[in-house]
Amino acid sequence: MMAGKVDFPLPRRCGDCGTYNSIPSETKDEPSKQEDNLEWLKPRSVSELTTTQPDQILRGMLYAACKLVLMGSSKSYKTWTLMDVAFCVANGLLWWGIHTKKCPVLYLDFELLDFDFRWRMEQIAKAHLTEGRKGSIDAVKRIGLKGKTLRPAHWSVIHEHIKTAQAGLVVCDPTYKLLGDRDENSSRDVAQLTSIFDRITEQTLAAVIYAQHFSKGTRLPKNLSIAVLVPVFGRGTLTASSR
Repeated sequence: MMAGKVDFPLPRRCGDCGTYNSIPSETKDEPSKQEDNLEWLKPRSVSELTTTQPDQILRGMLYAACKLVLMGSSKSYKTWTLMDVAFCVANGLLWWGIHTKKCPVLYLDFELLDFDFRWRMEQIAKAHLTEGRKGSIDAVKRIGLKGKTLRPAHWSVIHEHIKTAQAGLVVCDPTYKLLGDRDENSSRDVAQLTSIFDRITEQTLAAVIYAQHFSKGTRLPKNLSIAVLVPVFGRGTLTASSR
């Protein structure tokens, strides 16, 4: 088993429709609360729907309990960008001109060494300070997962950390480290991965931001490598979406 790979079972094929169930089956470590209460399956009139908007973690871009994917080519500073947004949200600072909701942030780091993560965060703090925006690097909490193999029971512990910290935002970087030997261009393989982020949002109500490379074969304008932010609605592949 490769380090960093999520140890989830493969999706199950439905004998009736031929489609795949991309959602990992519930485990003893993490029973589904939805199975105990099926109110979410009840039809509702439009007038019964709430008029209250969720908190906007990034104004006009990301609601609480929703997801955002940062897409870009290789070496387009995606990690720097994710660390910057984590620092800004944790300190309630403007991020690239976008208003943020100040809230605890938990960073799931699958790549950097401890000293490197700290050094980068310190450089980000210094850069903001030169613009008159003061923030604390300790406002961001990090779990170092470099080289670790995560099983469902480990994710249950992470969920508890998110709830205990009352984190409003979880950043996961880099996403490909979770794929292991799976194919990032395979919808079936990637569906297993995106279900991890769905479970974080559904069980902790935190928003999630994660990064992904552009699909192989994607043709970009010349000299363009900067990442693109895409809201992601519901479950799907890393490169297509919609919460």
